[in-house]
Amino acid sequence: MKKTFLFLVIAGFLYLSFLPTARCQTILEDSVYNFVPQMPEYPGGQEGILTYFIENMRYPLMAYLKGVTGTAYVNFIVEKDGSISDVRVLKPVGYGCDEEAIRLVGLMKDWKPGELAGEKVRVRSNVPVYFKEELYPGSRICTTPDTIPIFPGGKGALKEYLKRETKYPEKAKQNDIWGMVKIEFVVEKDGTVSNELITDSLGYGCDEEALRVVSQMPAWEPGYLAGFRIRTLVRLTIDFNNKEVFTVVEKMPQFPGGTTELMKYIAANLRYPSEARDRGIQGRVFVKFIVEPDGSVSNERILKGIGGGCDKEVLRIVQNMPKWEPGMQKGEPARVSYNLPVKFSLPGKN
Repeated sequence: MKKTFLFLVIAGFLYLSFLPTARCQTILEDSVYNFVPQMPEYPGGQEGILTYFIENMRYPLMAYLKGVTGTAYVNFIVEKDGSISDVRVLKPVGYGCDEEAIRLVGLMKDWKPGELAGEKVRVRSNVPVYFKEELYPGSRICTTPDTIPIFPGGKGALKEYLKRETKYPEKAKQNDIWGMVKIEFVVEKDGTVSNELITDSLGYGCDEEALRVVSQMPAWEPGYLAGFRIRTLVRLTIDFNNKEVFTVVEKMPQFPGGTTELMKYIAANLRYPSEARDRGIQGRVFVKFIVEPDGSVSNERILKGIGGGCDKEVLRIVQNMPKWEPGMQKGEPARVSYNLPVKFSLPGKN
């Protein structure tokens, strides 16, 4: 009797499994199928998918910098109209690859939907997205373009945008946190910004604010290399400060030991760039920086340069300076702007 019952149960299960597909479809009108006689197909098949990935891949900055390779296995639903939904990564790679794989697959269009008993149905599909830089030559990130990306309106407009849009986080205010957040991102070929990455963190909400401000930027004029638009790496420093910057205070900041020791420091550490030496470049580089209340130096920038590697050399020695004696205003350490000329002179020349 038990054997007979078991046989009937199995037979019933097999019968339900092989019911006419039209009847199943009526019962499960919005069901998502894993397999149907006519599976979804992308225009051009597997070759078309690879071509789409090559043309649209934005290789993640973090993966690019870390040399990460791998395969993200993406699962998704092809809807009845050929669109894509419910995109997810089954086997993560990390370093921005999973997000890029989801973006790529989610933007795919014009799939030929799956069919069951002559009717279009929703079908779950899988596709591997390979992350190997050599597969995507057009997706490489350039650090030395012929023409750098330009923010709409130029440097002045960028400065005003950052000043206008950056909001000092309340948590940073309450904890008297101030300083700089350094961020890297990619200006894409169409000028949009992607792959925002904090390289020097400040915390207390400042990193999140920096990411927000950069991610909402208007489209840039992209970088160019050999006449072609390219993906370009851009680095920015965003200032979070609730302290006024003075140009003159009651007691000005001073290099340890005074001006004489400052000149000695420059003479001992300055390296004449070979490019400038070979080209006979000499003159004065004027650099501006802020001496912070703790004596550290920040916001270094060249006011007037002479090129040939001299400007970069001046920034290097300023960034490596020991802490100064900070400026004082009303008995309190203050942020003070400081200008410094650095002379480059070749022997035997005036």
